[in-house]
Amino acid sequence: MRSVVPSLLLSLLPALSCAASETSQPIRLLVLGGGQNTRHLFAHNSGMLCDRLRYARFASCTYTEDLEMLRAESLRRFDVLMIYAWRGTQYGGSIENQAQKQGVMEFMQRGGGLVVVHIGNGSFDDWPEFGKMVGRVWVTGESTHTAYKDFQVHLKAKDHPILAGLQDFVTTDELYQRLVPKADVNVLATAEEAGIEEPMAWTREYAKGRVFYTSLGDSPESWNNEYFLQLLTGGVQWVAGKPVRRLPPAPGRNSLHGR
Repeated sequence: MRSVVPSLLLSLLPALSCAASETSQPIRLLVLGGGQNTRHLFAHNSGMLCDRLRYARFASCTYTEDLEMLRAESLRRFDVLMIYAWRGTQYGGSIENQAQKQGVMEFMQRGGGLVVVHIGNGSFDDWPEFGKMVGRVWVTGESTHTAYKDFQVHLKAKDHPILAGLQDFVTTDELYQRLVPKADVNVLATAEEAGIEEPMAWTREYAKGRVFYTSLGDSPESWNNEYFLQLLTGGVQWVAGKPVRRLPPAPGRNSLHGR
């Protein structure tokens, strides 16, 4: 009897080739920055991540401060939307129109990945649905943070793919406190202040999409922390539905322990 194994393998080749191609294809990342009355260096800081992602061939990266890029026809060109901005009503204007809101909603409904960094969860504060997407939000007058200082970040869900291979680390940053819950979240990392554990990173799912948030990332020094960049890179890959790989060392760095 003629073996069916070779023909079976041949029939699987296109699917296997397609799966390998999808895994190896760089993530198409859009970073939304900007905001007024803020000292944050959104373009400069996120550029450190974008440079590393390009160097590792993990992702292409487009930075914009144009809210019109949130329209559906623009977001269809991207796999992951990162909001590292302060686009609240008092800080550069919130999301501007229904077409932009609809674009973000469509993006999540088709399985897009959303990454929100630092004060990004203070954006779009007059759009309640955004708070539900992110899970917890910064509310001026209610939320607060410490002075810029060194503190330890404790990893809580070490079996999560985003944290694979990582360990507790020290960073220099603002430690966010009293973020306001809007939906359930899966806390990945915490830091302690005044005897209270504050969430530093979490995930959640919204519609067909995935969401990753971290409150870290205030200044160039924090974005130069290798562990923070590995944590954030893991978040970008996870929300994109990709296997999480660690960034290779940047030129001049030999391991995760470099800062």
